[in-house]
Amino acid sequence: MGWKVNKKTLQEFKVYGHTEIREKLGLLFQEGRLPHSLLFWGPPGVGKTSTAFWLAQLLNCLSPVKKDDSPPEPCGICRFCRLIASGNLGSVLIIIPL
Repeated sequence: MGWKVNKKTLQEFKVYGHTEIREKLGLLFQEGRLPHSLLFWGPPGVGKTSTAFWLAQLLNCLSPVKKDDSPPEPCGICRFCRLIASGNLGSVLIIIPL
């Protein structure tokens, strides 16, 4: 099974669905209760990488956006959000099995 990350995909990633998971992660972030590590597991193509990069953006974002009662979202425009989306932030690593 080949594993590769498409840089174009990282630049244009959007998380569709996974609303419940994003809300839970956003609330844990907001409350300062995120675990020190997370494992995104499942079949190919279900949004694990996109969700992980969304969370990385949220954790590093300089101005998370909060709308109404919903959990915060990454702004997508600050320096860190852009670096993560382009795959160029050295502290965000993708660990894949060989």
